Amino acid sequence: MNVEKIAYGGWPNCYRISNGTVELILTSDVGPRIIRYGFVGGQNLFKEFDEQMGKTGETTWQIRGGHRLWIGPEDGKYTYGLDNAPVQVEILGDIVRATQPVEPETGLQSTE
Repeated sequence: MNVEKIAYGGWPNCYRISNGTVELILTSDVGPRIIRYGFVGGQNLFKEFDEQMGKTGETTWQIRGGHRLWIGPEDGKYTYGLDNAPVQVEILGDIVRATQPVEPETGLQSTE
């Protein structure tokens, strides 16, 4: 497995995790959010909303695309907590940990 810092989708601080066959791209500019998963050089299996790519700091929830932790059952306050700010990323050997700041709306913190 290889982990490298790259730019992706307008976000300069992303992490590409790949075993040479498939890759996952995590952005640390917002999130925590996995923005891409697919075969190397192939189609992204996650949807990307082009008009929201590369943006940060919005005051409303953004769908953006990709995948993020989701609280279920759905609850407007918790499920749609903002993830529009940077997250802290730690690389611990073959583990990549992304930790979001505490959400002011909910008091929760998520890690992917």
